[in-house]
Amino acid sequence: MTPTTEPRERRSTRTGRMTVWIRTHPRAAGVGVLVIALALTGVAVTLGWTVFASTPQVGLPATPASSSPTATDAPAPAPSHTAEPTPEPTPRATALEPGTVLRVMVNSLRMRASPSVAGELVDTLNAGETLGAIGGQPVEADGNVWYEVRQGPTERTGWVSSGDARDWLTIVRNGRLAFYCVSCPEISPGGGVGTMTVEPDGSDPQLVLDRIASPIWSPDGTRLALVVHGQLADEPSRLMLAAPDGSDPTDLGIGGQAAWSPDGTRLVFVGGTPPGFQLIDEAGNTTTLPAAGGEPTWSPDGLLIAVTGIDCPNCEAPVIDPPSGIFLVSPAEGTRELLVGGGAYGPVWSPDGETVAFSRLDYEGDYPWSFLRVPTVGGEPEPMPGVPEEAALGGFAWSPDGSRIAFGGPDGIVVANADGTELRLVAANDGDLAARNPRWSPDGKLILYDVVATLGDAIYPWIVGADGTDPHALAAAAGYQADWQAILEPLQ
Repeated sequence: MTPTTEPRERRSTRTGRMTVWIRTHPRAAGVGVLVIALALTGVAVTLGWTVFASTPQVGLPATPASSSPTATDAPAPAPSHTAEPTPEPTPRATALEPGTVLRVMVNSLRMRASPSVAGELVDTLNAGETLGAIGGQPVEADGNVWYEVRQGPTERTGWVSSGDARDWLTIVRNGRLAFYCVSCPEISPGGGVGTMTVEPDGSDPQLVLDRIASPIWSPDGTRLALVVHGQLADEPSRLMLAAPDGSDPTDLGIGGQAAWSPDGTRLVFVGGTPPGFQLIDEAGNTTTLPAAGGEPTWSPDGLLIAVTGIDCPNCEAPVIDPPSGIFLVSPAEGTRELLVGGGAYGPVWSPDGETVAFSRLDYEGDYPWSFLRVPTVGGEPEPMPGVPEEAALGGFAWSPDGSRIAFGGPDGIVVANADGTELRLVAANDGDLAARNPRWSPDGKLILYDVVATLGDAIYPWIVGADGTDPHALAAAAGYQADWQAILEPLQ
């Protein structure tokens, strides 16, 4: 059931990309904080928010979004004095394997139609966005080294420069995986409780925290945000930051459902009184965002946050299971606009920022759940080709470059092209064990997924190749909320 909407305001979210139209539901004004009773995956947050009453600087990556390095693909100016001619340097770059995932490290990096500063502008990228290398030998022109790349699922292609110091782009590799467990022999022989990290093959287990905590790696893999769960039923969760080995901890106070900005300079989380979204930067400055709900997810360019909230402006509190909707929040402008309502939840941004995929709960019809997509410019939701309704419960993810998708279907984890073609079952259900919740590895070659005991509540983290090879467990016992560390490798 899709609500009637009218496009209202056009607001551009970036330079060099199509102007983004953000729709506002005509009834969205005045959406209040009612009773958040959505069946979401968040953690409990109580009142009594404390923000840096006596805590040290949070220690986020040092470059704030407002002063992130800005790229220019123009070469440095020539010196005004007469100098001896300098020979052309020996080619500095080697070819990248097709599909290599690259991460943008600067704001306003220009993607051009040809490897030249005079090439037609295709797009302007911000720090934290990911691209896929098309491959072949890079081209040296205009004093720059250019790489041919793509960004999906729209398959936008072009050329980007790595900068004079070759630090505008980095190669993304796979690091360790973090998760918590309640009876892990890796922690203690009798089965210990805590949060740990392991290598992708399950080796070298290391204890990060002797408490149950949901880990979220920073985009550059240098920090862990940990939502530390209360030990008692009425004890609220707390949010803390730590180094990958658990050292240098910083307590941020009561909070949960944290998400890093793509450039790693900000952290959004649920907290405050009444519970709402808080944004914190590397200096410890906090901002309350105009939204309530859960499931915050950043747009790839870091300009918007999609959240799940109540879409019921005419309801009277208290409301049990109110209808949900997905809202787009602009931290810079302090605005909140409805993107899609009618029971929508679980937003997933496409890597090119053009689409939000989501689940919808609607009790009309034979199957109450559906899995859909909607353009971020506004429009009517539509099914995703090749993706069944069961993905609403089984999970969905785009590959880092947007060229492929993975979802939990009725038979297990399926990998396909972004257009829904060439479907391949890579992890099958086995009796009362269901393969759910796929997440791509940072380098786009592996799939992390959960093996869920349908007759109980145990979850086992597993990994399988995107081609279905080498499935293996990460731990000897159940593990929860697994997240994959990205390692950033400089270009050679």
